[in-house]
Amino acid sequence: KYVMETVNSEAAIYTKTGDLIKKFGLEFLFNLPSRESSGSHSITDPVLLFDSATNDTQSNSHNNDNRRWFASISDVTTHSIRIAASKTGDPTGIWKTYNFPFESLPNNCSDQPFIAVSDDKLAIGVNTWSNNCDWSHDNNNLISSPKFRGVQFVIADKNDLLAEDEIAHIKSMQSVPNTKYFSLRPALILSPT
Repeated sequence: KYVMETVNSEAAIYTKTGDLIKKFGLEFLFNLPSRESSGSHSITDPVLLFDSATNDTQSNSHNNDNRRWFASISDVTTHSIRIAASKTGDPTGIWKTYNFPFESLPNNCSDQPFIAVSDDKLAIGVNTWSNNCDWSHDNNNLISSPKFRGVQFVIADKNDLLAEDEIAHIKSMQSVPNTKYFSLRPALILSPT
């Protein structure tokens, strides 16, 4: 019933005819401190997808009420990728948030996250760099030459993310950085598998 868009650190929700319903900063979606506060986080690279194939094992419903929105953002402050999952197919409603830290090396940057879902998994892929996501330029030249640390990914249990009750530990696994690849993007499954 809705169209949603994320750009940089902002989001907006529209009707399908283009009427604006709600506009907000992504710090609110990801349950982070306000950008005006001293404890604000540096966030970037939002990704948004609508999972029309969700088969919610928590419900016996066989209609389209199980569909969900998933969003991700790179949190430069915590060297992590944050995930938000809507509790229903309505993006104006409640979202649950999760944090997936990447590589605890000094100045780590988890750059350009991509997400995808299947029937039972959520996948996150990132490029990791050694520059704390500082891409400063001087006269169109990069000031520092960051070291590419490799591609990393996380695979998480989608049913844990969608569970009605809070789960203390989301079943997931994280790869080690691999320099043989660059910008691996998880495949988006468009129908039940």
